[in-house]
Amino acid sequence: EAEALVAAAETLREAQEAPADVETLPTLRVATAVPRAGHFYPSEASTLALGGGAAVPLQLDVQPTNGVVYAAARFDLSGLPARLVPYLPFFESYLESLGTKSYDYTALAHFEKAKTAGVGSDFSVRTGLGADLPLEAPSLTLSGGALERNATALCDLFGELSAAGSVRWRGAEDRLAELLQRRAAALGSGIASAGGSYTARRARAPLTAEGAFTDALGGLPHVI
Repeated sequence: EAEALVAAAETLREAQEAPADVETLPTLRVATAVPRAGHFYPSEASTLALGGGAAVPLQLDVQPTNGVVYAAARFDLSGLPARLVPYLPFFESYLESLGTKSYDYTALAHFEKAKTAGVGSDFSVRTGLGADLPLEAPSLTLSGGALERNATALCDLFGELSAAGSVRWRGAEDRLAELLQRRAAALGSGIASAGGSYTARRARAPLTAEGAFTDALGGLPHVI
């Protein structure tokens, strides 16, 4: 038995040390792996009727997403009063956490998880090309994804979060106070570790409008 094991080991060693026959390896050529003609998916521009004669621009991009639909809705904030700008981070963070006219916050969370891959919101601003680098086109964007069969539910969720007076900013004071306390605790505990970032934002604030905007929304004034 020992001799058989030694013979098997010797045979294995010889096989491992023998020169490899590359002709036996499978090969893949670019010509067979990549089609010569590329697929193009141009965007389609149209309008979306909102009722009451109102309409907004709509861009449709048909892509191979394996049955998943992605959507984004952009809201212009250029008319937002300056006194409300510092509250944008709270608005964006709590938009989905307070509930709506149709759902309390727990039911809204269950609906979102059951029908979509999640809905998020984010605000952005663009710097212009003027001498003082003015801020242009501030906006809030809702974005999310869902299986194609749940595309209507995704749009319904967008409607719940964007309809005037739908989100429970009033009537959910206890829930809002709880969220604010959590945010304050998280921001307060991170001041020491993020001191360099806060200092950099504060230093850039007097230089450009974008610096002042960033400091107001994410710097020490926001934390304090």
